[in-house]
Amino acid sequence: YTGRYGLEINPFIKNGKDRKRKRTMQTAENRISFLDANLFKKTYEYPATIGVSFVPSRNATLRKGKIKTNPNINILAVDENYLTISGSNLAAGRFFNESDNASGVSNCVIGEKLKDKFFSSSKKAINQSIQIGNSTYKIIGVLESVGSSMINKLDNSALISIQNARQHFNSNDKSFVLSVKVKDIKKMNLAAAEAEGR
Repeated sequence: YTGRYGLEINPFIKNGKDRKRKRTMQTAENRISFLDANLFKKTYEYPATIGVSFVPSRNATLRKGKIKTNPNINILAVDENYLTISGSNLAAGRFFNESDNASGVSNCVIGEKLKDKFFSSSKKAINQSIQIGNSTYKIIGVLESVGSSMINKLDNSALISIQNARQHFNSNDKSFVLSVKVKDIKKMNLAAAEAEGR
């Protein structure tokens, strides 16, 4: 589907007449694999920013000491381009870089609601450790609030790198999402044609 300055390639979501996204059934045939997503990112020729992501879990529990969340936290695996493509901003810290994704280091970026759950301020969350499931992560960034209506509910999400997610979560049955962002909205149709013609 297309949005403001961006195109998202997700085989299980289609545009409805009311502009709400409709889901289609996931099968092995229409799933975008990790290899497919990386090949697209490396070979897509139209000048644009390409992002790859997937959702390892929608019911994770986060814990720090005696404080823990309900098992309803979204874990979103992303690459270094996600911040730019999503239009999100950081309240503190930094986002993932290519090194984070290549190494699979256990770093994470958390949303505003999770910061409020565990810390008194965004700055105090940086470099602190937190448990996601049974694994320990270092918080490197905190996202600014985007509101509960945003896709993937980022305020109540923890972001990790794709390589780390593949180490700690089962990704074999997951489909990856490809996001394409252009600088000029007038070029969106050309970018979409290049993506769909591949």
